[in-house]
Amino acid sequence: MSGSAELDHAIYPVTALRFLQTKSSELLLAGEGPFLRIYNVQTCSIIRSVKLFPSNPVQGIKSRVCLRLREDCATALVWAGRSICVVEFKCNRLNGQLSIDVKIDIEGCADDRILDACFSNHVIGDHYNSPSIQAILVTSHNVLLSLQLSGKGQKAPRLADIRCLTSGPRTLLCSADLTYSHNGSGLVAAGTAFGDVFLWSFYVDPLQIPASSTISSQMHHTFGGHEGSVFGVSLSELQLAEPPVENRFMASCGDDRSIRFHNVTDIIRNASDQRGQNISVGPEQSSTPEISMGHSSRIWGVRFLGHAGQSWYVLSYGEDSTARIWRLSKASPAEFWSGAAPFRLEHLSTYKYHFGKNLWAVAVSEQADSKLQIASGGADGRIVTYELGNHEQPLCNNDWRKQYSVDDIQQHLVLNAEPAAPDISPLMRMFTSLKGEWTLERDLHSAIPTYPSGTLKGTANFEDRPPSNQAYDMEYLYTEVGELTTHQGFRLAASRQYAYRYQESKDQISAWFVKPEDGSSVDYLFHTLRFGQLPDDHPTSILLANGYHLCVEDNYSAEYKFELNGARNQVWSLKYTVKGPNKDYVAESRYSREISNGTPSKELSTKSQLDTALAATGTDSKYTEAESLKTYAWINEENFLATTDHGWVLLGSLTLKQTPPGSPQSLSLSWSKIVELPELKGTSIITVAEKTDTAVLTGSNGTIFLYKHRTRTVAKITELPRKVACMQASQLRDCPSVRVQGKQSVELFIFVSFVGTSTAHCLLVQLDGEALRTRKVNLDLPTSFVATTSRCIEWEGLVSLGSRGGDIAIYSIDVSEVVKPQAARRLSVHRVHGSDAVTTIIAVFVPSYSPDSNICHILTTGRNGTYAIHRLTKSESSKQSLNIDFSTLHVGALPFGPHVEGGIFHHTGKELILWGFRGKEFVVWNETRKMETMNVECGGSNRNWAYIPRSDNSDGGNFIWTKASLFNISIQPQASHRLMQFGGHGREIKAVAISPAIVDESGVHHRFLASGAEDTTIRIFDLPDDRSNFGDNFQCLHILPKHTTGIRKLRWSPNGHFLFSAAGREELFIWRVHYVPYFGIGIVCDSAYPKATESADLRIMDFDMLWKNAESPLETYIFFAVYSDSSIRIFTYECNTRSWVLVSRGQYTSYCLTQTKVLRLNDLPCLCTTSTDGYISFWPLSVGVDAHTSTQKAHDHSQHWITSLGKITIQDVLTWASRYRVHQNSIQCMATVCISDADTILATAGDDGSIAFSRTGTAHVEDQKSSSDVSISLSTLVIPKAHASAATALRFLNVEYSDLQRKYDFISSGNDQRLQIWQVDVDLGRPGVEGFSVRRRYNSSTTIADLAYIELIAANQLILAGIGMEVRSFT
Repeated sequence: MSGSAELDHAIYPVTALRFLQTKSSELLLAGEGPFLRIYNVQTCSIIRSVKLFPSNPVQGIKSRVCLRLREDCATALVWAGRSICVVEFKCNRLNGQLSIDVKIDIEGCADDRILDACFSNHVIGDHYNSPSIQAILVTSHNVLLSLQLSGKGQKAPRLADIRCLTSGPRTLLCSADLTYSHNGSGLVAAGTAFGDVFLWSFYVDPLQIPASSTISSQMHHTFGGHEGSVFGVSLSELQLAEPPVENRFMASCGDDRSIRFHNVTDIIRNASDQRGQNISVGPEQSSTPEISMGHSSRIWGVRFLGHAGQSWYVLSYGEDSTARIWRLSKASPAEFWSGAAPFRLEHLSTYKYHFGKNLWAVAVSEQADSKLQIASGGADGRIVTYELGNHEQPLCNNDWRKQYSVDDIQQHLVLNAEPAAPDISPLMRMFTSLKGEWTLERDLHSAIPTYPSGTLKGTANFEDRPPSNQAYDMEYLYTEVGELTTHQGFRLAASRQYAYRYQESKDQISAWFVKPEDGSSVDYLFHTLRFGQLPDDHPTSILLANGYHLCVEDNYSAEYKFELNGARNQVWSLKYTVKGPNKDYVAESRYSREISNGTPSKELSTKSQLDTALAATGTDSKYTEAESLKTYAWINEENFLATTDHGWVLLGSLTLKQTPPGSPQSLSLSWSKIVELPELKGTSIITVAEKTDTAVLTGSNGTIFLYKHRTRTVAKITELPRKVACMQASQLRDCPSVRVQGKQSVELFIFVSFVGTSTAHCLLVQLDGEALRTRKVNLDLPTSFVATTSRCIEWEGLVSLGSRGGDIAIYSIDVSEVVKPQAARRLSVHRVHGSDAVTTIIAVFVPSYSPDSNICHILTTGRNGTYAIHRLTKSESSKQSLNIDFSTLHVGALPFGPHVEGGIFHHTGKELILWGFRGKEFVVWNETRKMETMNVECGGSNRNWAYIPRSDNSDGGNFIWTKASLFNISIQPQASHRLMQFGGHGREIKAVAISPAIVDESGVHHRFLASGAEDTTIRIFDLPDDRSNFGDNFQCLHILPKHTTGIRKLRWSPNGHFLFSAAGREELFIWRVHYVPYFGIGIVCDSAYPKATESADLRIMDFDMLWKNAESPLETYIFFAVYSDSSIRIFTYECNTRSWVLVSRGQYTSYCLTQTKVLRLNDLPCLCTTSTDGYISFWPLSVGVDAHTSTQKAHDHSQHWITSLGKITIQDVLTWASRYRVHQNSIQCMATVCISDADTILATAGDDGSIAFSRTGTAHVEDQKSSSDVSISLSTLVIPKAHASAATALRFLNVEYSDLQRKYDFISSGNDQRLQIWQVDVDLGRPGVEGFSVRRRYNSSTTIADLAYIELIAANQLILAGIGMEVRSFT
């Protein structure tokens, strides 16, 4: 293995990104380790990967397109540390396929670390190999350098000439933003390691670089304020706009988690007008308009995205792996003169598309439709792209969102009916349009200093309720909630309530105080709204009103202004002027909201006029209360049903509007009334039978209705004796045992449970044309079983039910007896989803599914934040009456929840889509690709909603919900973001384990890789059969987030049926592994070792494992664990009973134990440990037992087993017998290989950078009554300074045999990022290390920093894990 090493696959942190728009394609350049990878943005595929540097990761990319060339060419500056490369690209298209020719010019090296760079010459030559390329660089000591590449470079590499031009204040920089114009002037914003930001300018004659004699620089200002290092700094672009932009800003961010903005307009203007003169900056120029604690941890970078009007949009990204959008806007004149800051900063949105910590890089590209495309990459190696609409929120192409009040919907229905509703009073129209939620902004100006002045922002809600006094016809409870920001910067929570009433007989509106003790009961009159001359019935009329109230000595004057837009209010305002001995202030409130652009028309209201209007349209419904929508259900992707309080069944239909070519598609939503059912008044349930265009409805009295979408008709199915609590419908396809009279027409299965009874019904409905035939089967539910979901499984005629308490009940039904169906048999399974509700049950069918199969799989979701896959197996020997064995094969925890509400296996592929709620957000998650595809802020799960995924495999979906009595709809035709690269862990990987071959039911062998990291997760990867093509097939199958601290150790069982993981807080988990058809590997946490102490800091550092009972090797496992408190614990785990038994324990000194291995030396089993004091220690296991006869001595408390290591006996107290110091300090890793029964090589690596090869000698046993009677010899050969820093990873590779000699290969690595292979030649005829000969056969660099683990995939293939992951083949 001393030849070359080839990189097969790698997952590196993404440290630099840059969009490159060529003439024919849009590319994304990504710096991943020392590689520059080129992605096609349109196809999300990688085109080329080029290694630019030996080991340093790429830290920055700047690019430009060669506009004057006939070829499709571009150039990029790429730097890493002190090195910089110039890369030239040439795009080619052949048969529609894009390929990239890449030419790398010679690497240049500066004297210091490069922070930023830009091109200095405007155009390059007329061919691919341009004659000269010029650039300007800024380094970490604030030095300005010039770079020039000369020569054509067609056959020979070009020469890089790097020279010093000038410098700013000499200090240590952490960040810089360099801009340079073609007239020779440039600007540098530099963030220091000490919290300051320097702004300085320079002038370099662009025609004389690098030998310019006219070089000057000026320091303009030092901006302080940051605590700690400034990691990111950015200058807003100079915009040419009409009207011109008045301000230019500098943003900085850093260690203190804050983002600071400075107005540097005058500085930049004076710098360009007065070249060579120092400019003093006054307080108004260097003031900070806004400071914000932007992230939950350190902020790495900030970017200006652009401006709109008097607002600037900024993107920040940081250690918390999020990107955030901010808006910096200019204060209004009223705000400015009232003492507010001249600018205000507000947070708009947060995007978390990465795992773990550290979002390192972003790139921004402006699209032709004025949208911005963002790319982000982080420590997890993941690259995502998403679009921003109007700089404010990510909207996919053609996203469509609307909001409707019930009045809007009712109005539309009346417009489509004849005759039209009679005229309604403008005051009634205005009053009804106030209903719902409004955005509230209030300016408070007080002439008395003791009374606060400031700005309040919040929401106001007019909640419709029955009038509390019969003299009034309509009544609202007005509630406002917000936050008042005073002019002094204090933030105060604010809220208030009033009651507003409308009296139809007087056509009058009044405002009332409510009682403070309950905040809702009407107290006494505040004021009556006195309107001026009412306008004619014009859709854009303005209503003005005033009111007056005397409160003891204070006079309250109210001025209202209502701007009507047809039947709706979009904007209205209220001004209070308060005068009195102790009060003198003015409060101006503005109310606004966005609602749909419906056709202006007459308003549907309540009481007499509305009853007349409805009667004229043939509707008999009487409105005693305001109408509201109750439940929703999607029929298909274009149509959904909705029910109302008064029993209306409404159909909402989406249609695609015709738009000009090249414009985004636009949707419209139309409403139609299907029927009014008195049975649905007050309460209703809708369930849809998928892919049948039918729905089933029920209300409060148990009557079941069937809706047929093809005919838009509703028919009664049956009448049940009581109110329905849960109802679900599905289509029966090929299920012989539940066929009704063998018919082949459409059949529906409807499950119904009731309130207050343990009896449920299964209805089997046959749709034969317009005729309905129904059969009913009674089900007796288990005790305390409250059904929440159901599914008819097309296998053995099973019905599966989920309960509110997390249980599952499975029934077998047989309706072949038409007159008297047989009673259903039942199987109950408890706590499938803990004690939380089961929300969905899905049958998982494989392509080779047969109804005669003995196995079926189902998927369930629950409100404990998990989904699970279960196997149902026919078993004649089953102890259950159903003859079905139930086993859980996989439990997956999701990054949202705990309310997981549904899921589906997409029919076009194997992708599992799940959805539910995270706080106030509705989330759709692609579990197969581990990405969030949809996120809608809807207010949370406690509301009426419905969702349907799109069937075109686009990761889009349709979502409708109710919020603040308003109907909302969001149509998303594709995912919220796209994945360029999947990536891996977001923190350092600490453990890796390769599984043995796992055989599936078809006899195919599968191997998997488990990795554990400091992000507390375990990832399971599929190892491809073709290991030479890792990139396309190395996929993450599962993420296991159960651990709460970083993973320390992973290990598979010998047959691959179990995975064992250990971490901090004494966490040791047993994972049971299965192979699931169509799904892949399934993993369930079988058990967790109970904690032995209460210490939260106690870590399991390492463990070794044996299995007990050679005849049945997987019944019991014996674990030998070492802890950070210098203790050892030995315990057993019984797989069948899932029970743990503590067998023995031992105590070392006070040093932390780091590694452990069970060895057998001369028939003496012993435990070998390493520690932070540099010692190797031996702990005999069979003390007190005759090594040859295994006879237990008298008064000995020990346990005897036959294990995979032979016969061992373990006492309840373990003590060490011998120890030897082999390193100066902590031993980080250990690898062992057995030479003979008495000889073992122990290879160790430590913090001292040395590698030690030790050889065990004969174990001397005297009386064997205690550990002191046992002596194990050890001789050691130390290679000092094998690594320049701590050696952190070590692995045995292979061995070559000869008669009297062995050749062992070990591989090591460390923090110096060197990868070395050591050959240890062992002369079997010489004792100890005298027979050792060690030489280094291979020495190369690796890009993996903090390399912690090396694992063998195959004989000549390794995986290296640390910050990232590499797969290498050695020849």
